[in-house]
Amino acid sequence: MNTSMLYILISLKNAALAKKRFVKVVINKKSIYLIQLLYKKGLIQSIQVLKQEKKNDRVETFAALHLRYYYNFSLLEKLKIVSSFTKVKILQLKDVVRISESNNLLFFYTPLGLKTLSECKKQKTGGIVLFKC
Repeated sequence: MNTSMLYILISLKNAALAKKRFVKVVINKKSIYLIQLLYKKGLIQSIQVLKQEKKNDRVETFAALHLRYYYNFSLLEKLKIVSSFTKVKILQLKDVVRISESNNLLFFYTPLGLKTLSECKKQKTGGIVLFKC
């Protein structure tokens, strides 16, 4: 997990705890896959690309991520980061198969890209557990 993905996850959790409607984040090529997966799973309501700014010969793209609420409660409030730079939790296929899908929505970084627990089971692959909701 790189710093931009970690920053986006922390920003989303803080915005959900503060009951904000949206959060403004810096996006890059790697974080777009994370945002698309969160959108596909229904944790983010919409994505709006705001503008591009030049800073020190770099172009930064900002996006507004609108959070989804159910009865004034966001699923992102329960977000917990499992793996970081210093501690990495790797699950093999035999461990992935044993996990129940009932309560938690787990997200993995696999050789096939970012996947959820159900996608890992279907594609029969393990990986690094990134976070859960």
